[in-house]
This record gives sequence, structure tokens and C-alpha cells, in this order.
Amino acid sequence: MTSIDTRPPSTASLAAVDLDAHDPLATFRERFVASDDPAVAAYLDGNSLGRPPRVLEERLAAFVRGDWGTRLIRGWGEGWFDLPLTLGDRIAAQTLGAGPGQTIVGDSTTV
Repeated sequence: MTSIDTRPPSTASLAAVDLDAHDPLATFRERFVASDDPAVAAYLDGNSLGRPPRVLEERLAAFVRGDWGTRLIRGWGEGWFDLPLTLGDRIAAQTLGAGPGQTIVGDSTTV
């Protein structure tokens, strides 16, 4: 036999429900592919690509049809290859006070 908890909700529970109802970031959840597993409430892996954005499939297809599919080997000389250095310089100058060539942007934490 199962008993039903008839106690009133705690103040903390009510506060949590209220915070969820007024969360300004709640709409961002819909921008990402969610798990079909109801047991997965949050995804907190810090060394991961995370949940894919819903727009990713179309953006990847457009990249294959366009930039990659049409530029092929010519794309290597079109500036993107140096972005880790140029973006590193821009970010470092503004946030770290580092000089040119001292910071790069990496593509992964495991490379």
C-alpha cells in the first residue's frame, strides 16, 4: 500500500516553482535538442559539445552545400585558418591584457 504525502508544499518548493515560472532564460531550452529520456533533467558535462542547437542540422547542410562543397581546397587560403590567432589576440587584449601572439582560441579542451 502506498501512502500519499498530504503535507503542504514547503516554502522552498513554492519559491522554486515561482522562480521557474518567471525564469527569463526558460525560452532558451527550446533552442536545443532535448533528450527523449525523461530521467535526464539537466546536462552538466563541462567537457562536451553539449546539447546540439536545433538550427545545427540546417547550418551544417548549408555549410556542406556552400562553403565546403563549393570552395573545396580554395577555402584553406581564405582567412579562417588564422582565426584561432586573430580571435585570441582580440579576446586577450580586451579581457586579459595580453599582447599579440600570446593567446589562441582552441577548438576543444581535449586537443
